[in-house]
Amino acid sequence: MAIHQRQNQYPGINAHLHSYLQHEPAGWEEFHAAHITHLAEALDALLPAGYLVHLEKGMQIRELHPETGEPVLIRRKPRPRPDVSVLRTPEAPAGLPAGVAVLSLPTRTLPATQALEDDPAIYLMALSIRPLSRDGRAGTPITWIELLSPTNKPGGSGALQYREKRALALHSGLALALHNGLALVEIDYLHETPPVLSHLPDYAGGEPGAYPYRIIVTDPRPSLAEGEMLLYEIAVDSPLPVVKIPLLDADFVALDCGAVYGRTFQALRAFSYAVDYEQFPLHMERYHPNDQAKIAGRMALVKTTCLSTSERDQPE
Repeated sequence: MAIHQRQNQYPGINAHLHSYLQHEPAGWEEFHAAHITHLAEALDALLPAGYLVHLEKGMQIRELHPETGEPVLIRRKPRPRPDVSVLRTPEAPAGLPAGVAVLSLPTRTLPATQALEDDPAIYLMALSIRPLSRDGRAGTPITWIELLSPTNKPGGSGALQYREKRALALHSGLALALHNGLALVEIDYLHETPPVLSHLPDYAGGEPGAYPYRIIVTDPRPSLAEGEMLLYEIAVDSPLPVVKIPLLDADFVALDCGAVYGRTFQALRAFSYAVDYEQFPLHMERYHPNDQAKIAGRMALVKTTCLSTSERDQPE
């Protein structure tokens, strides 16, 4: 008999759910949409006066296009070959020859970058924290938060694009629109793909000392050379941390990631229904042996708790 519990039965990341989400088509995108919204609400309640949190188009692409349902593949396009070429001759004539038309003035002049079309629908949402100026307007982001997806981690179709945008964000502002000094928070709850930083031990590759989940807070202020990276590594069957989210100067807020995760798990019945504590998680072998033992122990505890609860509920 299946055992489903609406409340998360793990102290942190639900190992059953996250195995399921990484193998269910568009499963992670459903969790991503719910969790990023709950993160925004939690931060909005924590931020002091003078800051706003926004849901924005992130640096990551979806796995499936929301309209067509087809896989989204980001490829480098070959250099286009023009249908008409204008070449400079070795010697230009001095002055215009008779009969040459006079140039018309364009109706508008736009940046050349606008010739590149971008489909915002293929991007996952991210969070930005913006300070308010004296006139009450939201300024440029000072903190950017990404909930990582399998498509954008190493091996995914969007990994190269994410790595490039990540470097751009830390060096000179996201998409050249943000000032230097952008703090980047990356939430990685995906144990089946390598970490975004290659120098970290790879849990998916079975490397010793590796953690399945992590939260990386990179604050490149006052400069990238002087900044710091806070690494919160999370084990299987362990609580989620309270994370320092940088604001301006020395300001910060403490985000209880466990409370937000618990809310997301419980918010949609689809998440708890995907977890059957009577059965091992999908691809149990992708957890390290000691973590498999932790998962089995958690399952036994849930079964025992459910059994004792059902016995108490029986009429005398």
